[in-house]
Amino acid sequence: MSQLLPPADRFFTARLDGKRMADSWGLFDECSRAFSLPVDFEWSWPSLSVCLRSLEWISARHYLAIATDPSMMLSREPAERQLFFVTMQEVGSAWAGRSERDHTGAFNVVLLCGRDEVETLKGELAALSPLQ
Repeated sequence: MSQLLPPADRFFTARLDGKRMADSWGLFDECSRAFSLPVDFEWSWPSLSVCLRSLEWISARHYLAIATDPSMMLSREPAERQLFFVTMQEVGSAWAGRSERDHTGAFNVVLLCGRDEVETLKGELAALSPLQ
């Protein structure tokens, strides 16, 4: 089993509570808490992307964000949901590119939802345009 998983000291898991992320302010607050974002985090999508692409203050090489209750996420600002998904897609792609170049790690997101939410989430994610 140890061959399948990265060493524990190189793995970081952040739990994001969708109930606390009903609007962008709540989402940025939850990400700030979960990832211990630096004080210069500007509470904006571009700043979140920059911070999550770096994560130099966390001693790890592999990052996993687990979002519970994703249907509640940005429920007060539904137009912002796509920005969240695009930002996570861009961050994951940046880490994947880095990993391919120098084998430094990965950034992944897991959305924990009920069976009744799966198709809706699949549709939202399928609507995202693939990154170039």
